[in-house]
Parts: sequence; C-alpha cells; structure tokens
Amino acid sequence: MKLPWFIFALLLAMCGAVGGVLLTKEPSQGPINAGHGLPHPTIKSMQIGGDSAVRYAPIRISVWVFAVGMVFFFTALLRLASQKGETVNRLRWPLAIGCVAYLTTVIGMLISYEHYITDPDPRLRWGFPIPSAWMLFAVWPTPLLFVILYVATFSRWTFRPEDERAFERILAERASAVNETANQAEGAN
Repeated sequence: MKLPWFIFALLLAMCGAVGGVLLTKEPSQGPINAGHGLPHPTIKSMQIGGDSAVRYAPIRISVWVFAVGMVFFFTALLRLASQKGETVNRLRWPLAIGCVAYLTTVIGMLISYEHYITDPDPRLRWGFPIPSAWMLFAVWPTPLLFVILYVATFSRWTFRPEDERAFERILAERASAVNETANQAEGAN
C-alpha cells in the first residue's frame, strides 16, 4: 500500500475510534448516570466517577485503536516527510526502532491502566499512579528519539540543499511571473 493511503487509513481508523467513544453510552452505575458523577460516600459536596473498569470496558477497543494508530500515524508522517529516494532506505531502521520503542511505551501505559483500574490496592511509582508514571517517564519522552533524529538529520534527509535550491528557483519564477503580470497591467492602463 502506498504511504499516503496508509496514512489516510490510519486517520479514518482514529476518527472511527473517537466516534466510537463519543457514541458509546456511558453505563449507569447507581442513582445518577456515571457521566454526571455519583455522590461521594463521605464528602457530600463531592462527586466521583464511579467504577472505572465498568466505564472503560465499552470503549476499550476504541482506545487501543486510537493509541496504536497514533503511534503509526506519527511514524508514517515522519517517513513521508523524508521520502526521497535513497533516504528512505537509510531511515528505515531508525524509524522502525523509534516506532517500536514508542509503541512499547504506549502499550505499557494502556496495560498498566487496565491493571490499575481493577486493582483493589493500587500502588504508586515515583509518587504517581503507575499509568501516570508510564505517561510521564516513558510515553512522553520516547518521541524525543524522533525529535532528535529529525533535528539532527533535517538538512540531509528532509530538506536537503538541492530541495532549498529548487524552492528558491520556484520562488524566483513566481516573482518573475507576478512582476510580468504587474507590468502588463500598468501598460494596459
């Protein structure tokens, strides 16, 4: 499949996942629908969300499709930006390693969240619930691999000197065409 079509398919899948979440009815967990909160058992002025596992179950597949699709979408866009002949072959392994690392951290966060919401005695790591620790210390920094790769190789793989010269040539041609049109308009007046 051509890369732009793959990217389009990923966008459709992610849009479908978001639509699935938006169209899924929130399960009722008591006298009040969980979407509007349940009374807190001890603090009367506070409302709580109810059982997270019950609320997560109907949207689980959509969450996974969106999260995994986002990782592949991000990687595919980087590959598309650098798709210039021999460059793609040199970028294949760095992008694949970055994609696997990012996918691993996202899946780790999702799995830890699923365990966390069903754990009767949830633990903390580095002062955070485990899914939050995954997010802060793994999912968030992992794309920095892509950023470092992109910044370090931008002038070799993404916007090469020959691309800059071609862009400047196009700008000069357009400026010349605009000046010619302006001169013809002045001559007609």
